[in-house]
Amino acid sequence: MIEDVRKRLRSGEYSIYERTGGFDFSDRSIVGTHSLYISNQGTVYAHDTGGIFGTERTVTYDTQSLGLKASPSSYTMTLSNADPYHGLSFSFTVDFNEFAKIYTSLPKECFRWEADDFCLYKKESDSAFLSGKIKVTDSMILLTSEQGYPSKKYELPMRRIRAVEEVNSATLKINGQFEIEEQAFTRFELFLPNREIVTKISRNKGRSVFEVVGNDAALYPVYLELSGKPIPLTLAHSGDKLSLLNENSLQVIKTFSKTQDSWYYNKQDQLAIVLGEKPFVFGVEEKRTDAFFAKTLFSDQHRLLVGTYLLNGNWLGIHYEREQVTILSTKNGVQFFSRGTMVLSDAVSLHGNVVIVDGDTLIVKHDFKGIAEICMLQAEGKHDFASMGLSLSNTSEHSIGYDDSGQPFWFIHDASGITFFSTSEKYRVIANEEIKEISVVGREEASLFTAIQICTKKENKLVSVPTTSVGEIIQKTYRYAKALLVQTVPVEQFYLSYARLSNDYLSYSLFGQLFAIQEGIREITATNSNRDSRNLEMINFLYYAIQSQKRRLDTVSIYLPAFWEREDRSLLPLPIQQQPYRQLQRNLTSLSAQIRHSLSEVENALSAVSSFIILKKDMDEFIKEKTKRGRNAALAVGGIGLALAPLTGGISLVLPGVFMGINTYMNAADMKRMEELKQSNENLRLDFFMRKALDAYEHFMSTLVPYYVSEMNQSVTSFFQELAGSYQGGMLGDPLVKQKLLGRMAEYYTFKQLPIDESVLTKKEALVEAVQGSVSLADEHMQVFKQEVTYNVPESFTVPKLSGK
Repeated sequence: MIEDVRKRLRSGEYSIYERTGGFDFSDRSIVGTHSLYISNQGTVYAHDTGGIFGTERTVTYDTQSLGLKASPSSYTMTLSNADPYHGLSFSFTVDFNEFAKIYTSLPKECFRWEADDFCLYKKESDSAFLSGKIKVTDSMILLTSEQGYPSKKYELPMRRIRAVEEVNSATLKINGQFEIEEQAFTRFELFLPNREIVTKISRNKGRSVFEVVGNDAALYPVYLELSGKPIPLTLAHSGDKLSLLNENSLQVIKTFSKTQDSWYYNKQDQLAIVLGEKPFVFGVEEKRTDAFFAKTLFSDQHRLLVGTYLLNGNWLGIHYEREQVTILSTKNGVQFFSRGTMVLSDAVSLHGNVVIVDGDTLIVKHDFKGIAEICMLQAEGKHDFASMGLSLSNTSEHSIGYDDSGQPFWFIHDASGITFFSTSEKYRVIANEEIKEISVVGREEASLFTAIQICTKKENKLVSVPTTSVGEIIQKTYRYAKALLVQTVPVEQFYLSYARLSNDYLSYSLFGQLFAIQEGIREITATNSNRDSRNLEMINFLYYAIQSQKRRLDTVSIYLPAFWEREDRSLLPLPIQQQPYRQLQRNLTSLSAQIRHSLSEVENALSAVSSFIILKKDMDEFIKEKTKRGRNAALAVGGIGLALAPLTGGISLVLPGVFMGINTYMNAADMKRMEELKQSNENLRLDFFMRKALDAYEHFMSTLVPYYVSEMNQSVTSFFQELAGSYQGGMLGDPLVKQKLLGRMAEYYTFKQLPIDESVLTKKEALVEAVQGSVSLADEHMQVFKQEVTYNVPESFTVPKLSGK
């Protein structure tokens, strides 16, 4: 300390702070040394050595009478003279730790504050004080941070305080447990210039949480779910004990054991369930609580499945309709916890039961007290059936399904009808004779089930059944419904029905692709307004569909008659002649040749712009990417479909949907080639020849196809007339032969009722009707000729005059 200042100190007075500079007074030297001191009695000493030419001076300022102004900022405190008219003017900045030392060393009347809610605070993890504002009530200490924007608010409930240590008149150390920004803090240090606030905190007489749950308890915020309403509570953990606490009333609602009670926790849903005398459900939102549950209470032996589920059907003797449940899984089985009634079902082992998982759906069929029952759980969003380690059943081995309201069932199909069971004691029967039609109305690519509509005289019932069962249901319904009629219907009528169904099958196999192409042209035209991309889709669709049709023509015309001959030889007990089959084969082969020739005009137009046709290997990969033929195969029925599969590729058609968006799939080489063609104006050429190809195909369909269909019908009619003798010559009187033939008719009928393929719901029957309906176009053409004759030939020549009778 400078000697001149030391001489001025009074008895018991000493310096508590010193610094260089930070002050000014009149005639202060420019080059002298400037020192400032603050004494423990609140006097500020400003000393100037005077430099080389000046005089040494010391100026004092009494902060007890004149005031020391304290002005806080975010991280520092500025101290200055409160009296602006005094000869000494000073202002300097110190950090908060330094300021706290100055403050506790000076008489409190020295300081002048702009606000009485100023405070400094320091958490256990902080190395220095931070500035803020404080508000204290009987139940809460509310801190508002001055750092950053917007300011942060910290709540320190009085009930969370374990102990308060008064370090000095302005500093408190608080011990407790506080949640700040999802972190737990046990110690807070407060610097409080306002003595009233210090007294209010240090002398708080309110009860503490720790008086109720124990001084060593760790506190975790949770939400108790009660009747769908989350109630904020606290879970206090001490040793093996966990206490559910209402902090506002300081009452323990329920005490649990960490080891004796069963705890279930799902981290994804942040949901916990504890099973004691009755179940309790907790919502977990805080990170600390989540970490505690995951580390301390989670067990692989107790799994809480992700998500909530809608329970339908019957479970343990109770019927459910869209009951929202949570699934609990243990080594002993599963339990369903109702989120609405808060009721927990008994645990049931699924071992040995029928268990089917279909995407977000779980179906279970089991026995309860000697009664078979079935239930279905459908996830409302997230699901995780895989974590249950279930032994799954094969849907093809179990006749299980569900209706449009989600109610599950199992079914039996016999001569009396289709019986739908919700339990072994509750069922409903739809007689086969009441069923007018069964149609496929919905399918999802990844699902094991297909939605069908059963149309009766009274209602239309929508159900989902295993995809592998659809064909069998249609086939059995037809057979059972017709079985009684077979015994009474005339042999001629029975044989005619068989001939018609056979002709329908041939119509689809021979002409179905042609009408699919016609519809595809309309679809591509309607859905793609861009000329260039539309033409690209169209040329590839037309080219590959026509190539497929040409192969089908050869296969069907050669091998279908041979297939029918083989089937008839196995059906009829007496030898049959080969002639009708050979003649049909020759007729169909000749007809196929004519069709192939007629298509050549379309092919010629396409070949003129063949550079736009994607290579076959690339197209095969594209088709493989966009279609999943497995589902179509799953819908195939016995006999017809399976027997011809190696010959016709499973009777699958080339449909336009496969070619939609083809330009987004092309590989780099194809894209480069297409771009080069575009640059050379080849798109204009493509447009010209596409118009020519489409005109040629329209002429082919409207003028030639009706003739070809008529020719096919005549050939088939002649074929079955020749066979009539073999069938009607007493052999159809044999009940066994009749039943076998009825089985074949059921296969043909089922084939027509099923969709064309997995990408559409349109029945094959629709294409059959389109094929046979085209014959009417031939009548229209003949009507035109008639009109021309009627309107252009003189009346005298209308009726020829013939000699004789």
